[in-house]
Amino acid sequence: MKAGFSMPLDILGLNNEVAEKVANKVKNKLNINFSTGDVLERVAGIFQDHFKCPYYIKNPTTISNDELSSLHFYSLNFGNKMSKILREDGYYRTDFTSKLVGRAIRSVSIDKINRDIPALSTVKLNQETAIDVEVLKHIVFESQILSPKVQILAYRSEEILGKIFDALSNEEKKGYTLLPKDFRLIYEAVKTQRDKKRVICDFIACMTDRYALEFFGRLTSENPQTIFKPF
Repeated sequence: MKAGFSMPLDILGLNNEVAEKVANKVKNKLNINFSTGDVLERVAGIFQDHFKCPYYIKNPTTISNDELSSLHFYSLNFGNKMSKILREDGYYRTDFTSKLVGRAIRSVSIDKINRDIPALSTVKLNQETAIDVEVLKHIVFESQILSPKVQILAYRSEEILGKIFDALSNEEKKGYTLLPKDFRLIYEAVKTQRDKKRVICDFIACMTDRYALEFFGRLTSENPQTIFKPF
């Protein structure tokens, strides 16, 4: 939402094709009966606090056609306004996401305790929260991750990271000497090629997007930002 890729109304107005794919994934993941209607109902529940109707109609039979038409356009305007506020206003967006995260945290319970290695104990979400998490996760995947705008970035990222890995793992040119001192010490300490490549992968995994682009620029560009800026 912050990046402008999606608005709440896009999620609330989910098309049937995406909703059906999400429903099938949730059903298979959690082994429950779950329909397209369930997906839309869950989405409405997630956003309900921010899209509640500001007033209620006591006796709908007394509404004239003109009043009903006015109410219809008012609801469209209200929904659009709230959607923009949630996307653009940091306060409301943070409040919305904080409530989602807080609810998820409060829904965590211990699953299995590993008494030999406590750090390997497992936790789980209660089913109601797990359903919401799966719904949102797969909506994002189907509507955003698979979209052309994100896939172009993914394609480009694969090329950038691949060239960084190839450069660092090039034994003939001693590519490992491009590693920062801490990773270089680890690289020199391990013995097998598998472990050495693992060190390079760990180094790349630690990179932020900005750092990866800068590193790639120094490897490939004739006019890098500067050779004197330390990594």
